[in-house]
Amino acid sequence: MGYWQNLGKSIIGYEKEGNDYFYTLLSNAVNWGKKSTEKEKITAVLENPAALFIFLLLPELFSLGVWKLTKDDKLIEKHPLLDLLRKPNPMQSGDQFLWDYMFKRKLGTANLYIDSKVVSLKNKLYFLDSDVLKFPVWFENNSKRLILSDETIKEMNKKELTYDDKNQSFKFPYEKLVQFFDISNGINGWFNSPSRVDAIYKIIDNSEKALQSKNINVEFSSKFLVSGKVSVEDTSKMPMGQEDKGSIRQSMRSKENVFPIKTQVDINRFIESGQIISELDKSFMNDAFIIGKMLNIPKDVIEMLGDSTYENQEKARASVISYCINPDANDLAQKILDYFDMNEYQLELDYSYLPFVQVFESEKAKANRDKAFAFDKLVRSGADPMEAAILLGMESLTKFGDISPPTQNTSE
Repeated sequence: MGYWQNLGKSIIGYEKEGNDYFYTLLSNAVNWGKKSTEKEKITAVLENPAALFIFLLLPELFSLGVWKLTKDDKLIEKHPLLDLLRKPNPMQSGDQFLWDYMFKRKLGTANLYIDSKVVSLKNKLYFLDSDVLKFPVWFENNSKRLILSDETIKEMNKKELTYDDKNQSFKFPYEKLVQFFDISNGINGWFNSPSRVDAIYKIIDNSEKALQSKNINVEFSSKFLVSGKVSVEDTSKMPMGQEDKGSIRQSMRSKENVFPIKTQVDINRFIESGQIISELDKSFMNDAFIIGKMLNIPKDVIEMLGDSTYENQEKARASVISYCINPDANDLAQKILDYFDMNEYQLELDYSYLPFVQVFESEKAKANRDKAFAFDKLVRSGADPMEAAILLGMESLTKFGDISPPTQNTSE
């Protein structure tokens, strides 16, 4: 291998196996203070409370979804695909499978291995550990190539990948892998996505340092500095010995209320004010807001999930499902249908059964009723129906063409 290939080996992770070269898909930024492997990214997230709070929120809510399969608008309650998704592999439940999808996707790329195109419980679906998934160098060489012919697609699908764990070296063709990208795969290459963790790693690192600083400040807030007042001109006094120090410590920790002393004593805290601790708490929450924003979670939603009423927390969870969960759920459902060539069906993750979603929908329905009532009042008062609809944010009504005023009841 030449100089640039050796450099690529140190950055990307090339390995030679037999006559073939393999590489592990890592982040583009490896040696610049960012986390390169999936394991390092997971560790960075799991060891920081602010990042962990945000990153666990999405998979925990996502895994509450229930698969719903329809065809021609008719609900299908029993189907081999539903059975497979409820038990995708021998080691996981359907909920755990969904949890893995969202968590791994938010790290960058979720790689789904599907053993067969046959829809049955004998099939196996696994989200793979990217650190031990090795791609032939063909994928690196063609990561920006414009795929224009069916022959190239066939060639790509037949390329063998290796899932190389400590006790298993499992080979399979690329056509058995379905990839889900958190950010577009048109940036780093068709087979990999940039990771949000790379962008927020410094935030995670700063948050961790702030927590360490708070820990030290809290520790020193319980410590005191005790000293006697002696004139600087009085040179007859000897420095305090160990016996004197021990006596003072014992006296200060005793249960007595009165302390007879010869010399006036000053007692000072190491940390005079708790303001710095309060500021560190604010810094922690600001870090959580930034991390949440990177995952498209609005600041007010994170605030509602913190110190707020139960009702607000329920609304916040419903908002996360609406803003963040549904798009990724739709992507997973559509690619599963594509893989099994079942596009005559509609597959979705349904969250409507959840109490906090029902509350959210109930409020939306109430708001719509209020708008309908206001619209009726405006039109009965002589307002133009089209203008009234636009004023009330009911532009969808204008799609129905002519909106006529309600017929006046002559008996009124």
